[in-house]
Amino acid sequence: MKKIILLSFLMLVSAEAYGRQYTVHEGETLFRIAENELGKSSRWKEIADLNRISEPYVIKTGQLLILPDNDSKRSNVSGVVNLETDSSYAREITSIYSNVNVPQDKVKTNTVASIDSVPYVPQDEMQTTAVSISELLKPSYDGYAPQELSELNLEKAVQIALNNAPEVRAALANIESVKGYVGQAWSTALPQINATADIKRNETYRSYSIFSTDASTVRSAGVTVTQPIWSFGRISHSLEAARQEEAAALTQLADAKLNLRFRVESSFLKYLLAKEKLEVAKEAYLVAERLLKRAKVREAVGAGTRFDVTRSEAEDASASARLVAARAELDVSREELTSAMGFSSSTWIEPQGNILIDFSNLLPVSAQSTEKIAEEERPDLITLRHKIKSSEELISYERSKSYPSIDAIGNFNYSYSDFSFENSGSSNFYTGHENVTGFAGVTVSIPIFDGFRARETVRSRRAATDALKAQYDRSKLDAIKEVRRIYMALSAALSAIAARKEGVRSAGEALQMAEVSFEAGRATSLDVIQASLALTDARISEAEVEYQFRLGLAQLVKASGTDFVLKGGKTE
Repeated sequence: MKKIILLSFLMLVSAEAYGRQYTVHEGETLFRIAENELGKSSRWKEIADLNRISEPYVIKTGQLLILPDNDSKRSNVSGVVNLETDSSYAREITSIYSNVNVPQDKVKTNTVASIDSVPYVPQDEMQTTAVSISELLKPSYDGYAPQELSELNLEKAVQIALNNAPEVRAALANIESVKGYVGQAWSTALPQINATADIKRNETYRSYSIFSTDASTVRSAGVTVTQPIWSFGRISHSLEAARQEEAAALTQLADAKLNLRFRVESSFLKYLLAKEKLEVAKEAYLVAERLLKRAKVREAVGAGTRFDVTRSEAEDASASARLVAARAELDVSREELTSAMGFSSSTWIEPQGNILIDFSNLLPVSAQSTEKIAEEERPDLITLRHKIKSSEELISYERSKSYPSIDAIGNFNYSYSDFSFENSGSSNFYTGHENVTGFAGVTVSIPIFDGFRARETVRSRRAATDALKAQYDRSKLDAIKEVRRIYMALSAALSAIAARKEGVRSAGEALQMAEVSFEAGRATSLDVIQASLALTDARISEAEVEYQFRLGLAQLVKASGTDFVLKGGKTE
């Protein structure tokens, strides 16, 4: 049986041994920092490697970097390697601090290894640093962390996500785009003003005349104003359709925020669950350690057997493995929450809270009330209603194109012409003239035949409207089904919470009795191990069922479109 390799490397290093700290300023890049701070722009890759920055090598304002020294000295530094293993193969451990080769023979405790690649460290600034195999595989948390990420609770995490997440910014951009459609619809109701200006010069050569060349220049300018008077609802239908699209875009923003809130809340609850599992794993590991010590003591005094010790060692190793797995699960859930909030996964956060809380003030209203609330408040249903109205207005708009339109029009035009003769004997009796014209009136445009374009467009619009109505009916049925499913899950979880709490209490008492009996010699180590595993399973089951209940409440808010369901329902 192979034992777990434990490597503790005692080495004297400090931050000044390999570099210095530097805060990134606005607009700086790795290339510019290397050029300004190190004197060589080619050393930017060295900065990136030292701070574990990978492609596309992006840094943020305020980020803390470690810059290498220009004159780093190297010397031989001895370190103490504590290693316990039954393996016969060599293992090499490499980091920016050391390059340690473990020989194939079994290494004894306090073996001294010489290390050549450690930077020079002044004696008065030396401190201890621990290096382990698993740490070399972990990704770094060197992302820029804003100050507001400290003391992070659920509501604070949701608010930060709403201000930072890309999906909210995309929804806001969509609103601005739709507002442009409203402006375009308004523009058709406003006067249209066009101005024109022109200059023409004509030259005429006359071979039979006493004048060799005639030249004329015509300058003209004009303004035309057109004002729609009546279009049989064409403008109003277009404007109303654009307004309904704008309202749909606003509800899409609300839907994006609702989905983002659920994503952040579910990730936050998942982190709290992983945190509780880690606490359970820590306590189970302490129980295993305590059991192993007692088994060794009992064996030493002749009251126990070697079999109890071996079995306790196996349980201790299993508890250690479960502890490592729980820590890994916590790290994964932390990064999932960080990403949901709109930050890089390398940003370190430390959420606060507990998965085990009092649910007496979190019970929702009845399922029937929630179904009615969901039909009124769900953003996706509201969006579909606005889109149906917009499509109906577009049908009326296309119909109006088949009706006459009446516009008022006015025009003012001024032109000036002059004539010149290049021959010295030219006449000066007629050198040019000017002309001013203008008119105002009403124009009537009557469509006669458009090749059935309007009829086919109306038919297409009707089909699109029918499809939206069918989609709305299906979405409403799915919403009711989702609400009822969540209530069933909440009912089951709420019923299980009391049973899980009782199971934790009973398992805790059983473990205490098993430990006392083992100490007195009336029970074996297997009894203690089984009681400890039962308590671990009971505590994890309790945390999971409470997580399911709180997650169900978050799902209910998302399914109903509002948190009114947790506050006594919508006020009529």
